[in-house]
Amino acid sequence: QDNTGLVNSVHGYPATTMWDTASYLLGLISAYRLEIVSQYEFDQRLSKALTSLARMPLFEESLPNKSYNTKTLAIVDYKNNPVPEGIGWSAIDMGRLMVALHLITWNYPQHTPTVQKILQR
Repeated sequence: QDNTGLVNSVHGYPATTMWDTASYLLGLISAYRLEIVSQYEFDQRLSKALTSLARMPLFEESLPNKSYNTKTLAIVDYKNNPVPEGIGWSAIDMGRLMVALHLITWNYPQHTPTVQKILQR
């Protein structure tokens, strides 16, 4: 999504989980390392996605919700219906996201300040 930098979990369905988002971040890193995307495109895409992660609402103001609308960053249920109170969080999804964020901080330090904003929330 141009406005958030997040990727739909399924084509044409504007929702994502943290597992899906981590998969996108890891795929983006791979595409850059394989020289499929330029450094400029990599940095732009990564910056947008990380900025969205740093500003999306959190479940109970502590952890990412299980699902988000990729266009609006709204907390949603698995049918992409807005659910302001959220549906919970997933330790497995969070673990996968932490792997991606760890790789970003160690290999692309220019993005570390935004990663730190995400983790401080």
